[in-house]
Amino acid sequence: MIHTSAARWYYIDPETPQWQWLNAYDSLARFCVPIFFMISGALFLDPARNVTIRSILRRSLPRLVVAYIVWSGFFALYTTFAVTGYAGGWALLSLWATGHYHLWFLLALMALYLVTPLLRRLSESPVLARYFLVLAALFAVVLPMMSRVPRVGPIVDAVLETAQLQLVLGYSIYFVLGYLLHAGLFAGVRTLWLVLAGAAALVATVAGTSWLSIRAGTGDAWLYAYLTPNVVVMSAVVFLLAKRWGEKHPLSASASRLVGVFGGCSFGIYLVHPLFQDILQRVGVTSDMLPAAVSVPIVAFAILVPSFALAWLLQRIPRAGRYLA
Repeated sequence: MIHTSAARWYYIDPETPQWQWLNAYDSLARFCVPIFFMISGALFLDPARNVTIRSILRRSLPRLVVAYIVWSGFFALYTTFAVTGYAGGWALLSLWATGHYHLWFLLALMALYLVTPLLRRLSESPVLARYFLVLAALFAVVLPMMSRVPRVGPIVDAVLETAQLQLVLGYSIYFVLGYLLHAGLFAGVRTLWLVLAGAAALVATVAGTSWLSIRAGTGDAWLYAYLTPNVVVMSAVVFLLAKRWGEKHPLSASASRLVGVFGGCSFGIYLVHPLFQDILQRVGVTSDMLPAAVSVPIVAFAILVPSFALAWLLQRIPRAGRYLA
């Protein structure tokens, strides 16, 4: 949905209803990447799970490395020979090394896997884990937001650049937050307050992005960034609400199997979906074929179906399937 909305996001006047619908859908789906980080954190930092340096280096990390090498190579070849044209061997190798735009997630997850043994030791102490979360929220989320404040922004940027507090920067906040929420953080907060907080974060994303973009005359994606307070709050709320729903409404056996099939293919769907998005764009199936209010979910679903089918087929390849999808 994010990529479907983003395809025309920068090319439409922000004051038009079409753009506002794209903005609404894009804002609504902003929690999706943080949720993956948080689920990984809830699993990998759980003391009850046997996660060791050896298991990470021999099992978890190789899967991401192989997937990155294979799919970055595939999309480099596809981009070169089906989109841009051949510009030389070095250009092709550069595309392969830097990766297709959506594969950044694999590199970020690799980095988190590498520091998982350290984060696991930290998570053994609830006090230290929460202290880490506070520092990460301050230095990775709140203070960087001030960079857009007139006059104050450059000063904050200079201080952060000098301090270089890298330990709590990046997506480690979602890793630790996912574990703490899984372990009971905010368990006492009423569901109504969670819903209101999530709704406020969503409204802030939609309205704030609209205001910034109209003022700039083009799309301004500042509030779309995954490390912004509005996205962090929205992601945490979605995680908690899903957790509470699951605890109160256990899935039936058939529903569990269905969720298991789609959940098991989510990694592969993520890896292959830009291919089908590009193919559909070439035949005119885009968000501008109908009013965006209805075209975005239709196109997103049209991308999802073949992506799921290909991911399911790739997983059936003996031995290599789990690395490819």
